[in-house]
Amino acid sequence: SNVFIVHMQVDFFEAKEIDITTGAAPVAGTNNPTVVRIGAKLPDSPGHRGFFVVDRSRALEMLTAADLPKVSSTTPSGGNPQYTYSFNRREDLNGNGVIDSLGPGVSEDTNGNGILDRFPFRSLIIHRQSIK
Repeated sequence: SNVFIVHMQVDFFEAKEIDITTGAAPVAGTNNPTVVRIGAKLPDSPGHRGFFVVDRSRALEMLTAADLPKVSSTTPSGGNPQYTYSFNRREDLNGNGVIDSLGPGVSEDTNGNGILDRFPFRSLIIHRQSIK
């Protein structure tokens, strides 16, 4: 079976960016490396818990021609071509939320539909419940 459960809790914590060189808050205009230090849980922030039932077998039903790879030019020793299926339809390679040009005549919109495609993972969830 490809059905499994997920129990998840999300909490929010204090965080502060620190300049590694000085140990203080970063100063604008300097190029010193920084880190984010995580502190205590925010006292006024409630935790969020959820329970999910996920059916991974639905992912195979969602395969489209765009998900199928081109035949690899390399073959294993048996001579059959290697295939790698991908459910990562993410076209926004740099994560900025817009379709960018990757060069003359090439863009992040790999299928030319004018929208940023992402894998519809929510359709794999067959039950969800928030827990108080």
